[in-house]
Amino acid sequence: MQREDLVESRRLRAEALVDHLHLTVADSGLWKVPRPERNPHRGRGITLMRAMTQQVTVTPGPSGTIVGTQKSIS
Repeated sequence: MQREDLVESRRLRAEALVDHLHLTVADSGLWKVPRPERNPHRGRGITLMRAMTQQVTVTPGPSGTIVGTQKSIS
């Protein structure tokens, strides 16, 4: 497989309501389980999102992965 065959699409959606912020990131890549013990510079994003928001969802699927977060801003 050539490097150019590995190009992924990414989409970001941000929605600010009166009292909540919703962020969704979707890509066409395959979900990889975070393993920070193998590389201390990778695999910390989900942990950071969980520390800074009230809700984090990860939905892997055959066409990509969707990560959603929700934060109260009131």
